[in-house]
Amino acid sequence: MAILKQFGILFVLGSVGIVMFTIASIPLVEQQLAKLSPEILEKVPPLGILMLLQGLQYSILLAISILLGQSKFYTFKLIS
Repeated sequence: MAILKQFGILFVLGSVGIVMFTIASIPLVEQQLAKLSPEILEKVPPLGILMLLQGLQYSILLAISILLGQSKFYTFKLIS
């Protein structure tokens, strides 16, 4: 149960960073989209969908890294 509690705490704290990073990167993505030609821009999903997918990708990577870190700590008995 402690593993699940620790995972939840780390994931929530990491999610705050993911949200802030995603919000901060919106102007950069808009600049990159402005450089695209109209033919390519037709195939690109809306900015909201791009930001949602970016946040989802970082959330999955965060969850994997937390799980890997926890498994190593418990394997080497660094956490009781």
